[in-house]
Amino acid sequence: MNKRNLLLIFIAAVSFLFLFSCGNKKLQSEAADVKMVIPELEPVNLNNRKLAVSATTSIIGDIISEVAGDRADVYVIIPRGSNPHSFSVSAGNVAELETSDVVFVNGLSLEQKLLPVLESLKNVPVVPVSVGLEGNNPHFWFSIRNVSVWTDNIAEILSLLDPVNSESYRTNADNYKNLLKETDREINNLFKSIPLKNRKLITGHADLEYFARDYQIRIIGNVIPSFSDQSEPSGREIAALIDTVKKENAGVICIGGTAGENLKKLARTVAEESGRNIRIVEILTGSLTKSGTEGSTYTDFMLYNSRKIAQALKLFTDSENSGE
Repeated sequence: MNKRNLLLIFIAAVSFLFLFSCGNKKLQSEAADVKMVIPELEPVNLNNRKLAVSATTSIIGDIISEVAGDRADVYVIIPRGSNPHSFSVSAGNVAELETSDVVFVNGLSLEQKLLPVLESLKNVPVVPVSVGLEGNNPHFWFSIRNVSVWTDNIAEILSLLDPVNSESYRTNADNYKNLLKETDREINNLFKSIPLKNRKLITGHADLEYFARDYQIRIIGNVIPSFSDQSEPSGREIAALIDTVKKENAGVICIGGTAGENLKKLARTVAEESGRNIRIVEILTGSLTKSGTEGSTYTDFMLYNSRKIAQALKLFTDSENSGE
């Protein structure tokens, strides 16, 4: 029996055990979620204090801070550097949420593990920033166009809760949307020198759909064919992906830096078994980095990832053209 068959048997065995331990993926995807609507809101009686605003992720929190400026105190539940798909809430998180005037979430099951806590908040409105966006993939933040909609939604909600400062929120939102446009232009420039036919990616899981749409990149497959990197592929799915990589002559796999070791091993398996000079690129996915480091704001997060992806695509294209 050759090396590839042994690897695929191992992957199938891991998948089998995973299904017994975690249950059916279809049932999990049909679990309750935050409703993708804006709840009815009334102005908050602030009594000379700032709005207390909570956000599930550091990315949402960063954009809230841009819109709110110094008019609100922003608390982020999932710490920077943590994976939102696997984060578990603490008692301290619950206490902060219960004293919030509003909690902003992503929606579409991204915060699946936080749902029991969010549902328990009787007097705190929970607002999905992604209201109004089309698509069933929760990774909305990988599109600057989507985050521009987030920015408008956040400004609207803050203005409803704190109408006295509504003009400030709107002005901040407009200024931030201008920064988003500048960032989008810079990212487009990064990909200009890469022919469309060479803009092909394999992703660790299905997280770059909106990014690919915006910058005319084709996702030819996912190591984990799921919106969560906590799922597990079957041996058949890995074999099919390897065949697709060979057929499409793709040379870049993008995985999140916070992905588990099993996903990283599977990515290496795909790279090795494809027989191609594939580059595995670790990118930022569901979280910003620590303050003061590269990727610590949303716009820097997008630029950091775009530079790494564009560089890897260019290197693979150059190596193919040189016959290496």
